Amino acid sequence: MNRIKVFQLLVSYLFLTIALSGAEKVFFGGVAFVGSLADKETLYTHTYPLVKDKLGDEDNLTEQRYTARIRELSSSFPGINLITQSNASLDDGDALVMALAIDGENSTSYQLGSENTYKLTADLNAQILVFDYRTKLLVASRPIGLRLISAKDGSVPESADFKELYRTMLHDDTSPVSLLNAFCAELKELDVTRKAIRRIQVRKVIVEEMAHKWLPDFYFTANQGNGKLSANLGQHFTKYLAHNTGASVLPYVASRAGSQKQARDLKNSGAALVSMALRFSETDVVNLVIPDPDYVVDVSLRGFSKSKGKESSGGESWIYGTYVNIKFLQPALDKIYLDQNLKNVYVSVLVKGSPVTKEQDWSAFHEATMVLFDRLTKNFLKKPDSKWAKAHGSGKSTAKALQKGHEILNKCK
Repeated sequence: MNRIKVFQLLVSYLFLTIALSGAEKVFFGGVAFVGSLADKETLYTHTYPLVKDKLGDEDNLTEQRYTARIRELSSSFPGINLITQSNASLDDGDALVMALAIDGENSTSYQLGSENTYKLTADLNAQILVFDYRTKLLVASRPIGLRLISAKDGSVPESADFKELYRTMLHDDTSPVSLLNAFCAELKELDVTRKAIRRIQVRKVIVEEMAHKWLPDFYFTANQGNGKLSANLGQHFTKYLAHNTGASVLPYVASRAGSQKQARDLKNSGAALVSMALRFSETDVVNLVIPDPDYVVDVSLRGFSKSKGKESSGGESWIYGTYVNIKFLQPALDKIYLDQNLKNVYVSVLVKGSPVTKEQDWSAFHEATMVLFDRLTKNFLKKPDSKWAKAHGSGKSTAKALQKGHEILNKCK
């Protein structure tokens, strides 16, 4: 090796040493699940057994792969001195601990028209949670939302078919929909500095009665209410708000019945962080405390509409509309900064005369809602898109509201 290369290596090592010396030391705790211990196998029917898969006689497959990958990439995470080979301990005082916490899985399927083909959709939601090990207070978080779509010919999809989709997301890092790859990408954006900043959080999600008739049974049942849908919408809006604005966004926390809990302590709300191979010396279950938000967002799903569009000799289009209300509030002052009704449409082209199931309708409604969330959060700008504000809101009043949202979100950075 010549002198120039040796010098380059020494300089690179010096810069890395300086960077790590000023970085926050964070222990990687492993993969976990949000929810009570008793509910883990019903809330996470597919992901829980997959995360528990063993590699050989003792080693946990997920633990091994995720730890190995972030160890390889540890020098590329700015502001974090990531520790993967030591046990976190209360003796470390103010040590920070990181967990990759899975907080939602949802799978759906429906038959494509009269064909003997089924569309399968698997959703996986997770949070990167960094907390103070001594106080259990959440310091930082980053949401992750993944969706894998597949198709199956012949028989009706079974649990094993969906398990394979979740296996792909959890264990196949060559897949374009990989939790491991998404985890590593989000670590590069994670800010764990303990500076005092303002935070925003989705406080509650309301599914209004006008929307109920369009909901498939897996989202609305008499004994469970619409809590599953509320959680899905809350998690997705949180994801778009964090990723598209760069604001400090607290995790969405709701009870499984669909109503927002008043207590900030996850232990009291029944949503404890259930340990999965967390390398803690004193305990294997951590009850995190979410700090109070400075600003909150309330989301109301007001309803849906479906109408027939253009027809051709072989096909017909259907227009699916979704209608929501978004509010930005400051709880301490009981002040509303933004209160807007918004809408979006999704056009689906089908074979003429083919039967359409409720599940297929819902897929279009869900897509319309997700696109609305995405475009809305991208328009929280100093100068939002006036054409978008007119098409999806009330024109000038919506544009002014988006500017106000921009001002609030800027205070949370």
